[in-house]
Amino acid sequence: MANRNELIIWDLDAYGTPSDFDEALEMADVLSEQCEDNTSLALKKFASKLSKTAQKAKLDDDFWEGYQAIEQHVATLSYAAFVLEMPDRGWESILKEVVALASQLNLAVVYEEAIMAFLPNNQVLPPENLPYWQAIKASLKVRAASTFPKTLKQFKKLMEPKFDVLLTKHGFVGGLEMPEPEGIYSAYSRKLGDIDQYIEFLYRLEHGADDFTFIITSGVSQERVNNIYEKFAFYKIKPFLSITIPISSYRELPPTEGIINNIESAEKFVCYLETQLLPILNQLNSVIAIDSFIQSDHPYTSFPKLGFNAPMRIIFARLANNPKYEELIIQLERDMNWGANDKARATEWPKLLKYLQDEVQPLVP
Repeated sequence: MANRNELIIWDLDAYGTPSDFDEALEMADVLSEQCEDNTSLALKKFASKLSKTAQKAKLDDDFWEGYQAIEQHVATLSYAAFVLEMPDRGWESILKEVVALASQLNLAVVYEEAIMAFLPNNQVLPPENLPYWQAIKASLKVRAASTFPKTLKQFKKLMEPKFDVLLTKHGFVGGLEMPEPEGIYSAYSRKLGDIDQYIEFLYRLEHGADDFTFIITSGVSQERVNNIYEKFAFYKIKPFLSITIPISSYRELPPTEGIINNIESAEKFVCYLETQLLPILNQLNSVIAIDSFIQSDHPYTSFPKLGFNAPMRIIFARLANNPKYEELIIQLERDMNWGANDKARATEWPKLLKYLQDEVQPLVP
């Protein structure tokens, strides 16, 4: 089997029953590559029932998405055994349903990744792995009894009202539509003095687990800065023309705050936002504050300091009357990689510097 994370399923009445796990693996290898013109009736029934199960189950568990088309796959099957790829997350639930259906229809199921094969009447090969299988089924019962969200949509339904309450206190308004959304999100915006800010929560589900996380991105912009930037053929920053600040992601957050798998951890995350992350945005209420923040050693300035932000940075520095303006120009010109702004660098950068020198006066003396 090329991909170990898959199930190999065949009709025992048509191709026989393995006596042990090694024989089951051997039969799975052979039958998954053995061409057959006619798919067994038992496999067709299995696929039909599994598709219906998936159609219903996907409403509560999104890892079932895609499995409702199994019936069509089996209808075009040209091999003796059916190969069913397994997901990294939710494989236990899918395996449980597959094994139950297979037992009813006298089918064998081999799962090399889990070192188990399943036969009718609750037979597990090798027999010593029966306790492992029983533990998996017991954990699924606990999961089924939990009322905590199991899908991203359910997770958003839990968290968005909490964000609404918290961010409204800080002057944010919800319902901001991101121009190129990358998934399920909640986004907010506010005006702080003459600074526009947005904050986006992108809901994530940890790979291979029922743990929820976020990627949090914010942006700060100022109308005059943007007007100057747009006079030149620099890269149009997305999703909005702003200094983008990845406030945090689940990789950067402390483990106790970054992973959410119960109500308590959800509340801790909201508290973390209020005490650790929002204060940063609250400070960025002027051109001077933003310029000072970008030039600082704060860990969240690593992204704003990337080369492609050089034009935006120098505009902020000019308007803020940064005393190290000339030094910053030299520093930015030494940066060899301007990323998305590399193409415009040679022609637009000198034009921008001249425009800032000749046409732009700092907002503060």
